[in-house]
Amino acid sequence: MRRVLLVVLVMLAVLPGAASAQVAGASVVQEGDALLVAMPSAVEGRFLRVSDPRIHIARDREDDHLVRLTPAPARPVEVRALSRDGHATVVTVDASGILSSTGRDPGTVIAGRGLLIAALCLLLGVVVVRRVVVERGLSDPIRPPGTRRSEPDPRRIRGIDLPTELWTVVGALGVLGGVAVMASTLRRLETGGPSAAVSFLLRTRPGLALLVQMVAVVVSCAVMRRGWAGSAPVTRLVTGVTAVALLASSLAGHATAGSDAVLGFAFDGVHTLASAVWLGGLVALAAAVGGGTSHEGPDLAGLASVVVRFSALALVCVAAIVVTGVYRALAEIPSVSSLTDTDYGVALLMKIGVFGLMLIVAAYNRFVIHPRLERAALGLADDDRGATALLRRSVRVEIALAIVVLAVVAVLVATTPPV
Repeated sequence: MRRVLLVVLVMLAVLPGAASAQVAGASVVQEGDALLVAMPSAVEGRFLRVSDPRIHIARDREDDHLVRLTPAPARPVEVRALSRDGHATVVTVDASGILSSTGRDPGTVIAGRGLLIAALCLLLGVVVVRRVVVERGLSDPIRPPGTRRSEPDPRRIRGIDLPTELWTVVGALGVLGGVAVMASTLRRLETGGPSAAVSFLLRTRPGLALLVQMVAVVVSCAVMRRGWAGSAPVTRLVTGVTAVALLASSLAGHATAGSDAVLGFAFDGVHTLASAVWLGGLVALAAAVGGGTSHEGPDLAGLASVVVRFSALALVCVAAIVVTGVYRALAEIPSVSSLTDTDYGVALLMKIGVFGLMLIVAAYNRFVIHPRLERAALGLADDDRGATALLRRSVRVEIALAIVVLAVVAVLVATTPPV
């Protein structure tokens, strides 16, 4: 696992933002004594900055992609703007056109977004899978025909809970990630201070989404820290709060920046929630397979039932991820060459590659390990220890790949698509 984390850190340091895509999306138009700068993405009305204090800068009233500079600069000036999808864009421009343009988010923004996304996915996936898959699987184990159903051991169900200290760490890292995103974005916009932070969080769409995510992480981790994960009201609370936070990220992200914002938001929201349930749920499955923290693991019949139920849920999630992912890729990648010529395309290819590896491992679980567990649970085979050990290893491999996927997702979120 340490090697996986090292790989993730290297990826976050090496993979850049989509500067090349941003250059192609910016242009200028002379209008009287003013200069209209067409930004790569729709911009917020706040946090507009120009390097020359003698020039007035404002967003155009009719088109939120346009920034008006009055009077037109005689020399190159830097225009800084916050895009609707959360990028701090810097454009160097003069009356002749765009000299350079970049929306490259620094590594602190990418890492911060990665921590927030990982925290929310972990919370949603663990709570949903624990309630829907693990508890029901242990309560209704696979039994040979003719045997009576036994009452579940409450200690075994409690034994699958993750350490309460983990939620303190997750909450702290999630908030730290959110603060890093905000601080780095404001620094890039050359502004700061408490008033700027409050204005960013409460008066801009990406800031509001970031605030919702941080609050969701704090509230959910505080509840999980108290050990209330097993109750139905807590399950509904954490599920609702984290789902809203993840949908907020879709609402303030690339999905709503296109021409069909409603459809883009719907597909991206389903894609995000399905990914969170599957990827975060792997941790709950690992706790069930490993037997939790303070009690022995569940019996073989209960474990087999858990695995079968998780496979069914994962199949639904994967189908939703594939369908919505194809739609989002077609919406954000204008041509096949964009997959290799832009940073966003390269990151997308990396995500698809790692996702494909996860599917291979999942298929191995479904068609090799699961039948062995079911046969052993039904008394048809005695080789149960070997299958359980294989399942533990395969789940760990899936979790390692999930960490890499989340790291690539953080890069994609912090990179402007080439459209």
